[in-house]
Amino acid sequence: MSSHRTYIPENLKTSGGLLFNGKTCATADYKGIAPVGSDVIYLVAMVTMGNAASLTLSVVTADDADGTTPVALIQNIPIFVNDVKQTQAKSYAVTADTGNFIVVFCVPSLLIPTSKYICLTYADSDVGNVLSAQAFTDGFING
Repeated sequence: MSSHRTYIPENLKTSGGLLFNGKTCATADYKGIAPVGSDVIYLVAMVTMGNAASLTLSVVTADDADGTTPVALIQNIPIFVNDVKQTQAKSYAVTADTGNFIVVFCVPSLLIPTSKYICLTYADSDVGNVLSAQAFTDGFING
């Protein structure tokens, strides 16, 4: 390895929070973060499908991190699934009966009203479908 190599955490500074950690998706839920001083928030969902029941992920704003008083976004946002850009929308349904998927929602902070939180939510699905999700704010290059 080169002595000049740097690592992502040394150059790219981000902040964010864990939303879901290995949560089964039988019962709908909301989790979010406050968008503190960032231009874009990335909601990254890691989905393991173990059942044919589709899992619909949506992005909403709310009064707190638990999704109190959820409100739909005012416009569609960029979505990527396994690094492939999808049609812009406010939600994405994973419909495969098996497999692993990474769904990334790119939320411009200007879509989030003052004093509100940005939340990832999912509709009732199946206990065989598992979700982990992290929220990242945009970073900056250190140096």
